[in-house]
Amino acid sequence: RVDNEDELFAALRRELTGAPGRPWRLATFSDAPPPPTARQAVEMFHAADVVVGLHGSGQANQVFCKPGTGIIDINLPEPHSQYTAHNSYALG
Repeated sequence: RVDNEDELFAALRRELTGAPGRPWRLATFSDAPPPPTARQAVEMFHAADVVVGLHGSGQANQVFCKPGTGIIDINLPEPHSQYTAHNSYALG
């Protein structure tokens, strides 16, 4: 988890309020009980226009995103944290 998750969501809401285009909706993907089903995970990531997340296995679901989906991966300072970034680049 991100220590300042509430502040991050508040900042995202501020930036998205009044943004041009259709209204934005923030959704949280979490493995906290009860975790989403595989179908729910696929549907959530496929519906996303932008995915913001902490580096980890949950970000592997970006393979279900539509082409052109923005990915913001919050990385850790360890070398292995770059894997998701490589996936994002490979997926376009």
